Amino acid sequence: MSNSSCQPPITVLLVDDEVIVRVPTAQLLEHKGGLQVIEASRADEALMCLNKRPEIQGLITEVRIPGALNGFALARVVSERWPHIAVVITSHQQEPESGEIPDGSVYLQKPYRSERLINTIKPLISRSKASSI
Repeated sequence: MSNSSCQPPITVLLVDDEVIVRVPTAQLLEHKGGLQVIEASRADEALMCLNKRPEIQGLITEVRIPGALNGFALARVVSERWPHIAVVITSHQQEPESGEIPDGSVYLQKPYRSERLINTIKPLISRSKASSI
């Protein structure tokens, strides 16, 4: 899908350790959502990407990822260090407890329709852009 020649593509970071989930999700975000996707399988890898790639505007993370941080903790770090980045947290196993989701972030229970993910992340990014101006 092509973006307007005047607008750079919206870049999101997708964090999920399950390749059979991450790759098709990245493809649908690119083809149906017109987004540019950077993939990571762990929170530490995601943080390295965020430090090196200032064009990232959105984060989509699974709760259960390997490493020192789970998806909720990663979302908190991102919300604190990069408040302009929109955050969507997903899981099919773990419901969030009170206070686990940072303000302004959204939780999506799996399974979800691809359109729902796209229709969640894109408006969040738009709001984040508007509030950082």
